[in-house]
This record gives sequence, C-alpha cells and structure tokens, in this order.
Amino acid sequence: MAKRARILIVDDAANVRSNLRRWLEGAGHEVVGEAEDGTGAVALFQEQRPDLVTLDLVLPGMAGLHVLRNIAETVPGLPVVVLSALDGEKFISQALEAGAVDYLCKPLDRDRVLMAVDKALVGGAG
Repeated sequence: MAKRARILIVDDAANVRSNLRRWLEGAGHEVVGEAEDGTGAVALFQEQRPDLVTLDLVLPGMAGLHVLRNIAETVPGLPVVVLSALDGEKFISQALEAGAVDYLCKPLDRDRVLMAVDKALVGGAG
C-alpha cells in the first residue's frame, strides 16, 4: 500500500461520498473533507491542501473539469483521480489532459478505487 494520505472527496452524491470515505479510511487514509459542488471543492482544497483528490466531473456550481484545472494550476502534479459516470473517450481524454492521473467509471468498485489511489500516490496511473 502507498503511504497514508490526506484525501479530499468531491462528489455530488452523498452515498458515493460515504462509500469513498469508508473505503479510504478503512485503507488507512485520512479524509480531510468532502465537497458536493465545484465551488465548495475549490474552497476546501485551498483550505486543506490534501495529498490527493477524488473528483466527480458532473458537479453543481462549477464543473469538475474547471475544479481539476484549478487544482492543477494551484499545485501542479497533485494527484487527482476522476470518478465519473461519464465514460466516453472524450471525457476521459479531457480529464487526463487537464491533469487527472486516473479515470474510473461509475459504478465504483472498492478494490479498483483503492488501487487507483495507491498508484496515484506513488506516481503512476491505474
């Protein structure tokens, strides 16, 4: 397993945030915050400065791609794992070009999420 990390969860679905928190904390990580919209995500990111962000692309307020670009400009190289129901090649390419290190399509699988997080923390994509 990769090092214990401080992780920010960004998803508009409460059940997804809850599952991610349970999985990540169960793997020894610390969840430093949860945001349900893009504006809240940017504010929490600035406040908490996490080691990694899990990010949905479809968010109220500010789109996930805008959040991703903001993170990449603020802390270049910070690992962001996109978790989205948008599974088209166009969305995946846009996210990776904007700075995501991995892209997982929903519905999410616990083991796949943890593997992607671990790989992102050691510098590789899942």
